[in-house]
Amino acid sequence: MIRQGLFLILLCVAGTVQAMPHGCSALAVEGSDHAEGSDLWIFASDQEPRHVLAAKRPIFAASWSPDRREIAFSVVPTTTDFATEVVIAEVTGRVIGRFKVDRPQSELGLRYIDGIDWREPQALVTLGNQGPNGGYMDVWRLSKDHTRAEWVRRGGFLGGSCVVSPSMQYVACAGLATIYIFDTLAGPAHHNGSVEDQDYFATPISEGQSEFERAVEGNLTWDTKGPTLYAVRLENSKRVLTAIEKNPAAPEGWSTTDREIAGIGSDSRVVSIEVDAHGAVMLSTAQSGGGYDHRAYSLPGAAATASTAGLVARAASPTELRRPTVLKAAVGGKERLFKVLDSYCQSSTSQR
Repeated sequence: MIRQGLFLILLCVAGTVQAMPHGCSALAVEGSDHAEGSDLWIFASDQEPRHVLAAKRPIFAASWSPDRREIAFSVVPTTTDFATEVVIAEVTGRVIGRFKVDRPQSELGLRYIDGIDWREPQALVTLGNQGPNGGYMDVWRLSKDHTRAEWVRRGGFLGGSCVVSPSMQYVACAGLATIYIFDTLAGPAHHNGSVEDQDYFATPISEGQSEFERAVEGNLTWDTKGPTLYAVRLENSKRVLTAIEKNPAAPEGWSTTDREIAGIGSDSRVVSIEVDAHGAVMLSTAQSGGGYDHRAYSLPGAAATASTAGLVARAASPTELRRPTVLKAAVGGKERLFKVLDSYCQSSTSQR
């Protein structure tokens, strides 16, 4: 535990509190299930939480630069007549640049930005929310001083929780019961410059099941070493780990493997999934009925995507999670909840 005298940076885990992993930092806003905070904070292991800046409107997305010297973030527009923007700031909070992502919502543009991923020193990805049926993924080339950005390409996708592949070619989105993968380099560009993949991949639906019986739990995550996507789903009343791997020989270009997961109680729900620096798949869960009784699990053998054998979830220390979803911290003498927007660990790449 962190020594007394410091503000505590805590994970909410099974009635106990634990420090963040050593060498890891989190970029967060005050909030829990929905990021409604307008104050941006940095949390680092063995350090006091540090307030970076205060915005006039909620911050839904933020990302560190690869060297962690700067931050890209987006604030929800004040009205539908204001265009969505990305702001670049130093970690001290000093704003050094900003650029428009799209037209205002009143002009049929994006409503807000709900995902930012700073991949390379001069490569930035944004995910924009346009309506109930999706939005756009945009790739931007930043100037060397990070004060300006040049638009590279745009891909259209369906709504839901979405993640971008390491190559920035594919966007994977989770609907209530289906996972979609879109190729942003497939097909001709429309008049607005977007590529909408008409032949996108979608996980098959089992006949006779309702959407709630095959729901996706938590987020999606890409393996950083190759085009393999992981998700946790309910299938035939069982919890399974779904691995979707790029396979040119498969009819739709992707092969899917479902493996049953044992060892997680039915009273829990998976809230996050991540692949650590060694390629291991990690899960965190919370109570199904709400609350913050978070637990961590590892899935040995999950990386063997060709295997169909079942998996047994093993209890793990919460400090092994590189991307906690929620932090509880005592700041200014008051205990608060914060939603993590981005995280970074010195021993591995950023966990988006």
